[in-house]
Amino acid sequence: MERKKRSAITPPPWGREIILSKCCALPPISAFYGRMQFRQSQLKGDRPVCPADPTHIVHGNGRYRRRRKPDGVEQVFVDCWNCTECSYSFSVLPDDVVPYRPISTDQLESELESAFCGKDPPLRTEKEKGCLNRARKSFITNIPFLTKVLGQVIKTTRPSAAELWKELRKLGDLKEILLYLATHFKTSLLKDYRCLKCRDDTLIRGVRMSC
Repeated sequence: MERKKRSAITPPPWGREIILSKCCALPPISAFYGRMQFRQSQLKGDRPVCPADPTHIVHGNGRYRRRRKPDGVEQVFVDCWNCTECSYSFSVLPDDVVPYRPISTDQLESELESAFCGKDPPLRTEKEKGCLNRARKSFITNIPFLTKVLGQVIKTTRPSAAELWKELRKLGDLKEILLYLATHFKTSLLKDYRCLKCRDDTLIRGVRMSC
Protein backbone atom coordinates (compact mmCIF):
# COMPACT_ATOMS: atom_id res chain seq x y z
CA MET A 1 0.00 0.00 0.00
CA GLU A 2 1.36 3.39 -0.98
CA ARG A 3 2.05 5.61 1.98
CA LYS A 4 -0.06 8.73 2.05
CA LYS A 5 2.02 11.87 1.86
CA ARG A 6 1.28 14.72 4.22
CA SER A 7 1.17 18.19 2.73
CA ALA A 8 3.03 21.13 4.21
CA ILE A 9 -0.13 22.54 5.79
CA THR A 10 -1.39 19.27 7.27
CA PRO A 11 -0.93 19.16 11.08
CA PRO A 12 1.73 16.71 12.27
CA PRO A 13 0.63 13.66 14.30
CA TRP A 14 1.88 15.14 17.59
CA GLY A 15 -0.26 18.25 17.42
CA ARG A 16 -2.95 20.07 15.54
CA GLU A 17 -2.78 23.33 13.70
CA ILE A 18 -4.79 26.14 15.18
CA ILE A 19 -5.50 29.68 14.15
CA LEU A 20 -4.65 32.21 16.79
CA SER A 21 -7.66 34.34 17.54
CA LYS A 22 -8.08 38.02 18.28
CA CYS A 23 -6.29 37.41 21.59
CA CYS A 24 -2.93 37.62 19.81
CA ALA A 25 -1.26 40.94 19.24
CA LEU A 26 -0.47 40.00 15.64
CA PRO A 27 -2.98 39.14 12.92
CA PRO A 28 -4.27 35.54 12.96
CA ILE A 29 -1.56 33.09 11.91
CA SER A 30 -1.07 29.37 12.26
CA ALA A 31 0.70 27.77 15.20
CA PHE A 32 0.82 24.45 16.98
CA TYR A 33 -1.32 23.60 19.96
CA GLY A 34 0.58 23.57 23.27
CA ARG A 35 0.07 23.79 27.02
CA MET A 36 1.13 26.60 29.31
CA GLN A 37 2.18 25.64 32.83
CA PHE A 38 1.26 27.30 36.13
CA ARG A 39 2.12 26.49 39.72
CA GLN A 40 -0.73 25.95 42.16
CA SER A 41 0.11 29.02 44.26
CA GLN A 42 -0.09 31.24 41.16
CA LEU A 43 -3.85 30.71 40.99
CA LYS A 44 -6.07 33.32 42.59
CA GLY A 45 -9.14 31.10 42.38
CA ASP A 46 -9.92 27.50 41.52
CA ARG A 47 -8.54 27.80 37.97
CA PRO A 48 -5.93 29.75 35.97
CA VAL A 49 -6.76 33.05 34.29
CA CYS A 50 -6.34 33.24 30.53
CA PRO A 51 -3.25 35.43 29.94
CA ALA A 52 -4.67 36.63 26.63
CA ASP A 53 -7.88 37.99 28.13
CA PRO A 54 -8.87 37.66 31.83
CA THR A 55 -12.55 37.86 30.90
CA HIS A 56 -12.41 34.57 29.00
CA ILE A 57 -13.98 31.57 30.68
CA VAL A 58 -11.53 28.74 31.33
CA HIS A 59 -12.93 25.20 31.36
CA GLY A 60 -11.64 22.00 32.95
CA ASN A 61 -9.91 19.76 30.43
CA GLY A 62 -9.16 16.55 32.36
CA ARG A 63 -5.97 15.62 34.16
CA TYR A 64 -2.90 13.49 33.72
CA ARG A 65 -0.67 11.51 36.06
CA ARG A 66 3.03 12.06 36.52
CA ARG A 67 5.63 10.54 38.83
CA ARG A 68 6.40 12.36 42.06
CA LYS A 69 9.51 10.24 42.69
CA PRO A 70 11.95 8.37 40.39
CA ASP A 71 10.71 4.89 41.34
CA GLY A 72 7.29 5.73 39.87
CA VAL A 73 5.37 4.27 42.81
CA GLU A 74 4.13 7.62 44.10
CA GLN A 75 2.23 9.62 41.50
CA VAL A 76 0.37 12.90 41.41
CA PHE A 77 -2.52 14.18 39.30
CA VAL A 78 -2.01 17.38 37.33
CA ASP A 79 -5.20 19.26 36.42
CA CYS A 80 -5.57 20.68 32.91
CA TRP A 81 -7.65 23.62 31.70
CA ASN A 82 -8.60 25.09 28.36
CA CYS A 83 -9.74 28.46 27.06
CA THR A 84 -12.07 27.69 24.18
CA GLU A 85 -12.05 31.28 22.95
CA CYS A 86 -8.33 31.51 22.15
CA SER A 87 -7.17 27.86 22.27
CA TYR A 88 -4.87 28.37 25.24
CA SER A 89 -4.36 25.18 27.22
CA PHE A 90 -3.02 25.10 30.78
CA SER A 91 -1.72 22.63 33.33
CA VAL A 92 -1.36 23.38 37.03
CA LEU A 93 1.52 21.75 38.91
CA PRO A 94 1.28 21.14 42.65
CA ASP A 95 3.70 23.37 44.57
CA ASP A 96 5.90 20.47 45.68
CA VAL A 97 6.53 19.24 42.11
CA VAL A 98 9.64 20.20 40.11
CA PRO A 99 8.92 20.91 36.41
CA TYR A 100 9.88 18.02 34.13
CA ARG A 101 11.65 16.12 36.91
CA PRO A 102 10.34 13.07 38.84
CA ILE A 103 11.54 14.55 42.12
CA SER A 104 9.91 16.64 44.82
CA THR A 105 10.95 20.12 45.85
CA ASP A 106 12.05 18.78 49.24
CA GLN A 107 14.37 16.26 47.57
CA LEU A 108 15.93 18.83 45.26
CA GLU A 109 16.29 21.38 48.05
CA SER A 110 18.09 18.79 50.20
CA GLU A 111 20.41 17.97 47.29
CA LEU A 112 21.34 21.61 46.68
CA GLU A 113 21.75 22.29 50.39
CA SER A 114 24.08 19.30 50.59
CA ALA A 115 26.08 20.30 47.50
CA PHE A 116 26.43 24.02 48.18
CA CYS A 117 25.91 24.50 51.92
CA GLY A 118 27.70 21.45 53.32
CA LYS A 119 24.64 19.86 54.92
CA ASP A 120 24.34 16.08 55.20
CA PRO A 121 22.08 14.59 52.49
CA PRO A 122 19.24 12.26 53.52
CA LEU A 123 19.23 8.58 52.55
CA ARG A 124 18.41 8.14 48.85
CA THR A 125 17.98 5.27 46.40
CA GLU A 126 20.23 4.90 43.38
CA LYS A 127 17.49 6.20 41.08
CA GLU A 128 16.99 9.24 43.29
CA LYS A 129 20.73 9.90 43.33
CA GLY A 130 20.84 9.83 39.52
CA CYS A 131 17.85 12.17 39.10
CA LEU A 132 19.13 14.61 41.71
CA ASN A 133 22.61 14.60 40.24
CA ARG A 134 21.23 15.51 36.80
CA ALA A 135 19.04 18.21 38.34
CA ARG A 136 22.03 19.72 40.15
CA LYS A 137 24.03 19.79 36.90
CA SER A 138 21.10 21.48 35.13
CA PHE A 139 21.04 24.18 37.81
CA ILE A 140 24.77 24.80 37.35
CA THR A 141 24.34 24.99 33.57
CA ASN A 142 21.47 27.46 34.01
CA ILE A 143 23.44 29.87 36.23
CA PRO A 144 24.41 32.36 33.44
CA PHE A 145 20.78 32.66 32.35
CA LEU A 146 19.46 33.05 35.90
CA THR A 147 22.11 35.66 36.67
CA LYS A 148 21.09 37.68 33.62
CA VAL A 149 17.36 37.40 34.33
CA LEU A 150 17.55 38.14 38.05
CA GLY A 151 19.80 41.17 37.57
CA GLN A 152 19.92 43.28 40.73
CA VAL A 153 17.89 40.76 42.70
CA ILE A 154 21.21 39.08 43.46
CA LYS A 155 24.31 40.96 44.64
CA THR A 156 27.02 39.06 42.73
CA THR A 157 27.40 39.66 38.98
CA ARG A 158 29.14 36.36 38.29
CA PRO A 159 28.10 34.06 41.11
CA SER A 160 29.27 30.53 41.64
CA ALA A 161 26.66 27.81 42.09
CA ALA A 162 27.00 28.08 45.88
CA GLU A 163 26.73 31.88 45.85
CA LEU A 164 23.65 31.89 43.62
CA TRP A 165 21.91 29.20 45.64
CA LYS A 166 22.53 31.10 48.88
CA GLU A 167 21.14 34.29 47.28
CA LEU A 168 18.03 32.42 46.12
CA ARG A 169 17.52 30.89 49.54
CA LYS A 170 16.91 34.40 50.87
CA LEU A 171 13.58 34.20 48.99
CA GLY A 172 12.52 31.16 51.04
CA ASP A 173 12.43 27.42 50.45
CA LEU A 174 12.49 25.84 46.99
CA LYS A 175 8.69 26.04 46.63
CA GLU A 176 8.86 29.81 47.12
CA ILE A 177 11.87 30.11 44.80
CA LEU A 178 10.09 28.28 41.97
CA LEU A 179 6.97 30.36 42.53
CA TYR A 180 8.99 33.60 42.46
CA LEU A 181 10.78 32.66 39.23
CA ALA A 182 7.57 31.54 37.52
CA THR A 183 5.53 34.57 38.61
CA HIS A 184 8.01 37.39 38.01
CA PHE A 185 10.29 36.04 35.28
CA LYS A 186 8.30 33.20 33.60
CA THR A 187 11.22 30.83 34.07
CA SER A 188 12.39 28.05 36.38
CA LEU A 189 15.43 27.04 38.40
CA LEU A 190 16.80 24.25 36.21
CA LYS A 191 15.93 25.53 32.75
CA ASP A 192 14.10 28.28 30.88
CA TYR A 193 11.09 26.18 29.88
CA ARG A 194 9.04 27.57 27.02
CA CYS A 195 5.78 26.33 28.53
CA LEU A 196 6.10 28.88 31.34
CA LYS A 197 5.74 31.77 28.92
CA CYS A 198 2.66 33.15 27.21
CA ARG A 199 2.23 32.24 23.58
CA ASP A 200 2.64 35.88 22.55
CA ASP A 201 6.01 36.01 24.34
CA THR A 202 7.44 33.21 22.21
CA LEU A 203 8.67 34.24 18.79
CA ILE A 204 10.68 31.85 16.64
CA ARG A 205 11.90 33.00 13.24
CA GLY A 206 8.97 35.36 12.83
CA VAL A 207 6.28 32.79 13.60
CA ARG A 208 4.45 32.88 16.91
CA MET A 209 4.29 29.46 18.50
CA SER A 210 2.19 28.24 21.39
CA CYS A 211 3.91 27.33 24.64
